[in-house]
Amino acid sequence: MRKIFAFFVLSLFFLFSFSQQQITITTYYPSPVGIYNKLMTKKLSVGDTNEDGNISSLDLPVLEGSIAFAPQSGDPSTWPAGKEGELAYSKDNKSFYYYNGSGWAREGEGPKVCISLKASWDIIPPFPPGRDVPPCPPGWEEENVRCIHTIAIPVVGVPGLFHRKGYCERVCCQ
Repeated sequence: MRKIFAFFVLSLFFLFSFSQQQITITTYYPSPVGIYNKLMTKKLSVGDTNEDGNISSLDLPVLEGSIAFAPQSGDPSTWPAGKEGELAYSKDNKSFYYYNGSGWAREGEGPKVCISLKASWDIIPPFPPGRDVPPCPPGWEEENVRCIHTIAIPVVGVPGLFHRKGYCERVCCQ
């Protein structure tokens, strides 16, 4: 009986010693690669901001409430196309750029906006055309002024003198 009991204890010992395995399961909620409807943080880094080849806590910005971006090198006009609204930092130009749907534009710069100010005229020379075209508004720069003669009617009884009609246009840009 003693032999059977010893055999049974040894069998259990060997059975459990060979079958023991440790399994660790780590879960994250929500998933770190999932979609977030809300995200709050005190500091945020995007990419390898210190360019040491690793993404670690050393990439975090110093100030709370700030974002650090991995600097991009090269001329932004040679960067690959992005998604409209994408933001990147150029370490060469020390400026932020955004992708506007057709190319990378420097933050704070956008397409030039121009307005055209016109004044019609109906004169007999020697009055200079364009004298009545309003000036550019404050903060706008004059791009050009041009006058278009739309018609020239000879003045009856005065050879070589014409009654002229047309308009002048001043283009102002900002």
